[in-house]
Amino acid sequence: ESSPSYAKESLELNSLIMEDHPKIGTYHFNQLIFDLAEYPQTFSGFLAQDLLEFMVSTVSSTRKNERGNNPNVPKPTVETINGVLKAWMVTPNYPDAVARRVESVLAKLAGWQSDNTLWGITPDSVSN
Repeated sequence: ESSPSYAKESLELNSLIMEDHPKIGTYHFNQLIFDLAEYPQTFSGFLAQDLLEFMVSTVSSTRKNERGNNPNVPKPTVETINGVLKAWMVTPNYPDAVARRVESVLAKLAGWQSDNTLWGITPDSVSN
């Protein structure tokens, strides 16, 4: 099961955010995701997953030689993935769907790893 997709808007938003605010990076996206997990709302899991997918789309649209050394490309980290999983765990009104949502995030992560979009990320329970 996936979260709502905003592919068209995501590409437009990506160019606007990254051009107007070139110093926005992984730290800022992670902080938003961590806040969603810390202050649960009915949209926390959905928005955290959308932020993760936006980060991945930014990484995949960046040239491979710039992905690792450009601090303004918001590359998801272990903390990012764990934050999204935590946001899903605390999202109210979806107790029956949490396991499926978490599995979908982990399945997407496996796909991103297999196509070399993301590398070196293994979610755990102790990084946050």
